[in-house]
Amino acid sequence: MRSAVVTLALVLAACGGGTDGLAVVANTQQTLTPGSNRILLAVVTEEGGFVTRPETPTTATFSHETAGEITVATEWVWAIPEVRGFHVAYVDLPAAGRWDVFLQPEGGDPTASTPFGVQTSSAVPDVGDPAIPVATRTHPEFPLAEISSDRDPDPRLHQLSLDEALQNGRPTVVVFATPAFCQTASCGPTLDVVGEVMDDYPDVNWIHVEVYENLDAAAGGRLETVEAVNRWSLPSEPWVFVIDADGTITARFEGAIGPDELRRSLP
Repeated sequence: MRSAVVTLALVLAACGGGTDGLAVVANTQQTLTPGSNRILLAVVTEEGGFVTRPETPTTATFSHETAGEITVATEWVWAIPEVRGFHVAYVDLPAAGRWDVFLQPEGGDPTASTPFGVQTSSAVPDVGDPAIPVATRTHPEFPLAEISSDRDPDPRLHQLSLDEALQNGRPTVVVFATPAFCQTASCGPTLDVVGEVMDDYPDVNWIHVEVYENLDAAAGGRLETVEAVNRWSLPSEPWVFVIDADGTITARFEGAIGPDELRRSLP
């Protein structure tokens, strides 16, 4: 699977005088489509390091040749707590094609602008789509070590198969994550966020779907994605989907997520 964080082998020469690094879109680009989007933005220095400024109010400005310019406030989310994070922009992008984005921290210089693409459509299920029912492995039918690469898996996240959860008349949160093999290094922290929030919502189904099915192959074989990841057409990890009692997706999060974001999305 490809990482949700874009490769940092970019032309960083744009980070010249009067700018504060380069704004980098950290979503996989085939997931961005016209309409409402949640966009993760990193700030990268000329040397390729991440700029961390969780306390600084920051805006993101998006521009398109025909759709014009849109500026929104961002919020901060940690990908790896106290190590690396992202500015999150909730923005309605009205057109497909090339967009450019820069970040403006309060009291500082703007970042250099960087382009990214918005596709006409995406195969990943979106808000308003029906959740795809897929049988997923559960515990105790399978040992936790076979169905989760988490070093300390929470058995509560492996009690229900996804297809069963979608039929029991309760809202569902499903997390697609692979803590041991996560290319973004944010799968474990995402599961930590889920663990922090889930006790406050006992009437919600909480499910972790491990991305890979043959975890014992990691030592020398090729990891294979589970059927649910294939059926949901997920190009990266982690993903969190919130699904209502009728089986309709009401929120989706690619990459890092904060506890407040998750709580706001729950009934």
